[in-house]
Amino acid sequence: MQMLLGLLLLGLISVVGRSYEFHSINWLLENFFDSFILILVILFQEEIRSALIAMANRQTFFNKLNKVDLEDEINEIVEAAWSLKTNKIGSIIVLENMSGLNNIIQTGTVINSTVNRDLITALFIEKGPLHDGAIVIQKNKIAAASCFLPLQSDGAKTSKLGARHRAALGLSNLVDAIVIVTSEETGLASVFFKGEKRQVQDAFTLKRIIKFVWGTGEELDEIMPVAHEGEIR
Repeated sequence: MQMLLGLLLLGLISVVGRSYEFHSINWLLENFFDSFILILVILFQEEIRSALIAMANRQTFFNKLNKVDLEDEINEIVEAAWSLKTNKIGSIIVLENMSGLNNIIQTGTVINSTVNRDLITALFIEKGPLHDGAIVIQKNKIAAASCFLPLQSDGAKTSKLGARHRAALGLSNLVDAIVIVTSEETGLASVFFKGEKRQVQDAFTLKRIIKFVWGTGEELDEIMPVAHEGEIR
C-alpha cells in the first residue's frame, strides 16, 4: 500500500511538473520511470524468484498418489533414511509433491532408478561421487542425485542450522516438497515441509508423515503441530 501511494504521488508530481514546465523535476522523473522495471526487480527479487519457480514447477495434472501402490516405495525411503540416521551419514532426500521439481533435478545427475534403500544409502556414502547435495524422488523413482538446493537466507531461522538443513528449509519455503534430512553430526532425522521443521523421533513417525502428506494436499500441522521454540533442534 505504501509503495502504491508513493507511485501515485510521483505520478501527481509528474503531472504538475509537465503542466508548469519544471524541467529539472521532469528530467529526474523521466529517468526514474525509465529504470522503474529494474528497480521493481531489485526490490522484489525474492518474491519474483519464488513466483517464477512456482510457475515453472506447477504440474498441469497431478493425481493424488496411490498410497497402496507406493507402500513399497515409502517403506524403502523410511528404511534408507533411518539407516542413514543410525549410522550418522548426512543426507537430503526430497520427495516431489504437488509442485514439480524439474529445475532442481536439472542441477544434479539423472538416476531414473526404482526406489531402493540400498541405492539411497550408497548415494550418500562419504567420498562417493554423488554424496554431495540431495536426491529427488518423483513418485516411484529416484529421479536424480547430487542436486543443488537453494539455501535459506533468513538469519533468524538459520543461525543454528547447518548447510543441509538450510538447503532443506530453503526448498521447503519455495515448493511443497517433503524434505528429509539426516545429520552426520547429531545422528538426528528431521522433516521440512512448507518452511517448517519437525524432528522425527522414530521410523514409524516418519512413515506416518510421508503417507499423510505425500501427494495428498494435506497439511502436516494436522497430525504433527510445530513444537514451541526450544523443542526442535
